[in-house]
Amino acid sequence: MNQKVRVRDMFDFFYGDSEQYMFYRVPQILFTDDRFKTLSCEAKLLYVFLLDRTSLSKKNGWIDKSGITFVYYKQELVQKQLNIGRDKAMRIFSELEKIGLIIRKKQGLGKPTKIFVMNFAKPIDKSDDEDEVICKINALTKSTKTQQKSDKSAQKDEPTSQRSEKSTSEKSKSTS
Repeated sequence: MNQKVRVRDMFDFFYGDSEQYMFYRVPQILFTDDRFKTLSCEAKLLYVFLLDRTSLSKKNGWIDKSGITFVYYKQELVQKQLNIGRDKAMRIFSELEKIGLIIRKKQGLGKPTKIFVMNFAKPIDKSDDEDEVICKINALTKSTKTQQKSDKSAQKDEPTSQRSEKSTSEKSKSTS
């Protein structure tokens, strides 16, 4: 039972200087509220990563037409950060979506998925206008095919020179 640990494999003690590191804040409610009991620890941790990213998104101005902040968080990054495979990463995104902590909106055309991180501390109140809430959710999850069609028709109306300039600038943005 008593394993012999080599000194070079050990870490040093804290001497009151732990504040020098960056930390993720984990809402206790994710572990204490019955609504979140079914969530895996990986899903809870991913939600914490998404919450952390929300403040950065707000600073970057990633806010939709309705004033709702969204994040970009690639599945590959989740796989790397949590040291998990593709299938598990997809499963934990689905866990968060099924319980209502995130809404994902695919944009199509090679663009990253927008992720709307829902406020765990503010469940939708029964007194809220249910139709209004449903309209907001439907607007967020609106079919990307409709959006792709409108993008293509708008692109047809643009002069060819503008389209090539636009695609060149978009490529330079994606590489930076």
